[in-house]
Amino acid sequence: MFLFSLYQARRSISENRLDTMNLETNQNELRRQVVVLDQQVNKVMLAVEALVELLTEREILHRDDVLQRMEDIDLRDGKADGKITRAIVECADCKRPIGPTSKCCLYCGAERPSGAGLVSG
Repeated sequence: MFLFSLYQARRSISENRLDTMNLETNQNELRRQVVVLDQQVNKVMLAVEALVELLTEREILHRDDVLQRMEDIDLRDGKADGKITRAIVECADCKRPIGPTSKCCLYCGAERPSGAGLVSG
């Protein structure tokens, strides 16, 4: 009985060690993904700032116009949360609903129309 308990304890320790290694691997992958996402966000921010500067330098619009439009878009869903909310839209092909996070219709595979489904005020 004692040997069986010892065997079980050793097995449990081995399983926990394996679980720990898997968690460390997952943690490292998540860290890598955060770095990649941070790089992508920085590129988008750089592109947006360049566009705003070009448009304001050429007197096409003012920075306040951009900020106001950002606020208007943010408030379309009734919440000032800094997010664009996508809504459920109807598939143009089969007329079934396409969920807010889906890129295409789950029923027929048709693509979600670009820009479609943003909650508007």
